[in-house]
Amino acid sequence: MMWDMERSFDRYAWMIIKKSYYPVVSYKFMRKILFIEPEKCTGCMRCELACSFRHYDEFNPLLSRIRVTFLERAIVPASCVMCDEAPCMIACPSNAYYRDENNNVMQDKDRCIGCRMCILACPFGAINYDEREHKVIKCDLCDYDPECVKHCPTSAISFIDYEEAQHRKRLEAAKRMTEVVE
Repeated sequence: MMWDMERSFDRYAWMIIKKSYYPVVSYKFMRKILFIEPEKCTGCMRCELACSFRHYDEFNPLLSRIRVTFLERAIVPASCVMCDEAPCMIACPSNAYYRDENNNVMQDKDRCIGCRMCILACPFGAINYDEREHKVIKCDLCDYDPECVKHCPTSAISFIDYEEAQHRKRLEAAKRMTEVVE
């Protein structure tokens, strides 16, 4: 079965693609994602500040949709990964989550009732809560021009095609395998 990428995407077509093992692509464009390389992160938190400023006109990491987590041996920026089987969409009782034209998970803040079920459902801890608005906040990719990418001084965050992200991960895995063999 050949897939026509120009064809509009509906739930039935999505099911066909998933069961046919086709790569996940959007309908009109290649799907772009935030690609995070934790080994490059210095923990400067500029991504958090840029995000909060973009959405709230203030530098407040608590209002950021990307969060930097400090672990014992690593610093990891975490943001929504736009899951194919998005638990937040399933858990949300008010149907505040939807897929945009590029198949990314977006949020309709007007529909959010602030119950935080999506926060509990997210396996990555990538959904946050805005105490002032009493609503949840998650990455919206800044209308496909992410501020976190622009302000990361080490390029630990990039906004690339899904296919390119897969390619980079394959190269990284191949390098690790060759190091083990040598």
